[in-house]
Order: sequence, then C-alpha cells, then structure tokens
Amino acid sequence: MQKGSPKDVQQYLYICEQMGIEPDENEIPVDPMQDFDTKVQQAFFIYHVLPDKIEGMAGVWLGKDFSGLMDILEVYSVVEKREVMDYLIYMIQVAREAYAKEREMQAK
Repeated sequence: MQKGSPKDVQQYLYICEQMGIEPDENEIPVDPMQDFDTKVQQAFFIYHVLPDKIEGMAGVWLGKDFSGLMDILEVYSVVEKREVMDYLIYMIQVAREAYAKEREMQAK
C-alpha cells in the first residue's frame, strides 16, 4: 500500500462513494486478520509480538529477535510451525526491503 492510501476497506469505499467512482478490486486494502488463512494470520500476529533487533548508533533495523519464538508458538498453540515460520520469514524479508528503501530515500 502506498503512503497516503486508505488503511482499511471501509475508508476506501467511503472515499470512492464521496468521489463518485466505482471501487477497484485491485485497490481495495487487505485486512491481514480477515483476508488470509489461519497460518498467515498466526505469522502476522507473531511478527508483531517478536521484538525488533536494531543496530546501535545508526538505528538500523536488523530483523526480529527469535529467542522466544518457540515459547510463543507453544503459548498460542501453533500447529503448523514450519509453514507459519515460512510466512514469518517472508514478512521479515518484505519489511527488511521496505526499511532499506526508506533509508535509501532518506539518504538522498
């Protein structure tokens, strides 16, 4: 989703209604806690529970701290641990690329 774009479906539909335009299915924001299957929802939740690792003085985001991951998976009764982990790793990669792009733009 681009900066300045609607953050949820209701807001998007309201904007379309106010502007008198037909909603575009490709532009409707997704809700990760409703639009994806259970494993993706679990990975999304765990992504937000895991603490960030940040490099000292420069404040560079290094990823997530996995030291408590098994306990979190156990507490939330995650059955498909491998698949959830695959989704989680993908989310971290996407975030890493977004942070790198943001740092690059700030440097310019």
